[in-house]
Amino acid sequence: MLAFPAGLRAAETTDPIVFVGQLHSSAATFPDKLAVFADCVDRPRLFGKVEHQRYRIALPTGTRCTVFVGERDWEALPLVVEDVATSVALALLVYPRQVPAPVLARELLELGRADQALRGEHARPNEPAALERLRIGDEARQQRLAAIVAAHGWPTLSMVGWEAANAAWLIAQHAPLARLKPWLGLMQDAATRHEIAPYNLATSIDRVLVYEGRKQVYGTQHRPSEEGLGEPYPSEDMDRLGQRRVRAGLPRTQPHWKGL
Repeated sequence: MLAFPAGLRAAETTDPIVFVGQLHSSAATFPDKLAVFADCVDRPRLFGKVEHQRYRIALPTGTRCTVFVGERDWEALPLVVEDVATSVALALLVYPRQVPAPVLARELLELGRADQALRGEHARPNEPAALERLRIGDEARQQRLAAIVAAHGWPTLSMVGWEAANAAWLIAQHAPLARLKPWLGLMQDAATRHEIAPYNLATSIDRVLVYEGRKQVYGTQHRPSEEGLGEPYPSEDMDRLGQRRVRAGLPRTQPHWKGL
């Protein structure tokens, strides 16, 4: 929550900025009616317009908002905007809510929940038994993802929906280099069609680079520090790191990190 000096109202510090981004359709046609709205921290829901295949909405500065585009039969990847003053409106893909692979989507969601089960705040990853359960589970999930990819291709937004696509990415992100790098090529191909979350792609690019002993591009990968919060691995061209992060839908500054 934002803290304001005594006597200063929030409305006086948050001049809205118009947020405009391009929309693309996964189908041969573009839906006739789409809505755009945003849920912001400690604010009433905000509404914008979709015109000429672009979404447009005025967001308050200095607060976190989540932008949604869609309607009853169509949806898009929700876009988290940490602060509109330091963010870029990403291009979004709209796709039918009734995805063509609903059974696969449900399976990926289950796999994703299992992936996170030992990585939550109550996990005890330093215990050998917990680490072994995690290793065995990761291996099984990655083998299943490999079979899914071999049969169906990379699970994209329009194939399984954004939540299941994110679950597939989570499983891949925890894979060793030999598995992750080929999957990264499929993710990059999906990105040319706006079929993957840009910040997920950026994170996987960084992880492959770190695995290979090279500098990362987006500053998403961390290593343990003496303080226990984690420090980022070295990144290339630090002067432009914030710009690259924003273009990928990441916060401009690198957050502290703790976890697996």
